[in-house]
Amino acid sequence: MYAKVFGPLLPSDPSAEIFELGCGSGGFLYYLQKAGYSRATGMDQDPFHIEKAVRAGVAGVSTGDARVHLASQTARYDCVVALDVIEHFTKDEIFGVLDAVHNALKPGGTFLWRAPNADGPFGMRVRYGDLSHELAFTKSSAWQLMKVAGFENVVVLPEGPVVTGARSLARWLLWQPFRALARLYLFAESYAQDSLLTANLIVRASKPLSLTVSLTQ
Repeated sequence: MYAKVFGPLLPSDPSAEIFELGCGSGGFLYYLQKAGYSRATGMDQDPFHIEKAVRAGVAGVSTGDARVHLASQTARYDCVVALDVIEHFTKDEIFGVLDAVHNALKPGGTFLWRAPNADGPFGMRVRYGDLSHELAFTKSSAWQLMKVAGFENVVVLPEGPVVTGARSLARWLLWQPFRALARLYLFAESYAQDSLLTANLIVRASKPLSLTVSLTQ
């Protein structure tokens, strides 16, 4: 699944240095390392998750505050990834996080993240499915957040069903008419035509080749 959804969004060079903010038990890092990204590392505050990742054979994981780490690594990484992490920060916290990500990326580097989609008919199920979630985003607000944080080339994508076998193909086929009905409803209610309808959205943005933006000063 990771390969189909995130593979096209990652750096093409397998020697790229990638850091995962809030790597959990290392599922995505495991995929990256198996895909040939030998310089993929990650950090999580929960030692239980890191111990689980180590037992699973994931390399380059450590316990700590990834925000502090990123703030100290100026222009080091080609790509920073945050899957199901950004929604855990409050509005007061999030710009400090993004400032740290921006600092740690090389000019032209990629920031890739996933979060609950408030535009989706069932996005609030994800938003409120975890007591620690603070935020959800729409295509518009995710784009605004990235631009205010000093990123460019912002692309906001849906994360729909991925076909990997017979069962997932059935889900994908069922999704098509429901997506059409949801689009029809949104158009009838508010003329909305470009809303993303999946439970999560994926954002890819890049640090400009020049001009550093600080949001906390």
